[in-house]
Amino acid sequence: MPFSCVESRPADATFIRNGQAHTPQEAVAHVRAKYEHFKGQIKTPEDFIRLAATKSLLTGQPYLVRTRDGKEMMLNILLFNSFREHRENEVR
Repeated sequence: MPFSCVESRPADATFIRNGQAHTPQEAVAHVRAKYEHFKGQIKTPEDFIRLAATKSLLTGQPYLVRTRDGKEMMLNILLFNSFREHRENEVR
């Protein structure tokens, strides 16, 4: 699963879940736990992102990544973009 994209984020990237800031390591631990919960339904990387790395099951709030310059991006978009780039590089 694409945990490496999250784990490899610089230490100055902050993950936001339900309004609370988390380190990349905390984010990976949380997403891994959600993967374990949904692994019977996950067949593709897109399933993984949709089910485990998009939003909180409790609040429905999207997971965000905040960079050092304060810009925020939804985690699922970051993962989809990283996965797309990975696929494109495999074809080359």
